[in-house]
Amino acid sequence: MFINETFKAIELPVEPSLNVKNLKVGQLKLPLIESQAQDLIQVCNQASYGMNKTRIIDKHVRDSFELEPAQFEIKHPDWQPKINMLAQNAVNQMLETDEIEITAKLHKLLLYKKNGHFKRHQDNTSKDEHMFGTLIVQLPSEYTGGEFVTYYEKAKKIHDFGQSTGNLIFLAIYI
Repeated sequence: MFINETFKAIELPVEPSLNVKNLKVGQLKLPLIESQAQDLIQVCNQASYGMNKTRIIDKHVRDSFELEPAQFEIKHPDWQPKINMLAQNAVNQMLETDEIEITAKLHKLLLYKKNGHFKRHQDNTSKDEHMFGTLIVQLPSEYTGGEFVTYYEKAKKIHDFGQSTGNLIFLAIYI
């Protein structure tokens, strides 16, 4: 089974206590506002994508910014246990079993500006030898737009992340 719906992440603390390890940015208050986003971009790298184990930067393919986990921390004490629970529930639904125990691992923090995008692709670049899916968690932000499109077999699904700007929402994808 493939979970292809966007859900409110009610299990997660709305304020994850996100701290960027840079004196200018520091603790981010959510929902993220434009001035904070601009400060955050100053410490981010242009996001890359993988092709045959090679990292490529091409704004025509992917136009967004990223922070590696070493550049920030989520300080809320309940965040990791709750994100593990959220991921576990998604896996149980996808596989229709509760016999597999999993742990979610933080990969990156991504920031998309107006007209930012990641062209259609198949997410098959494993970030870890045990990786089998992607859990996308959107933090509260003030913005418009925010479509995330998934394809499964012949079905196309548009996830309108812009409808939930005041909430944490998530999407689980089995790769």
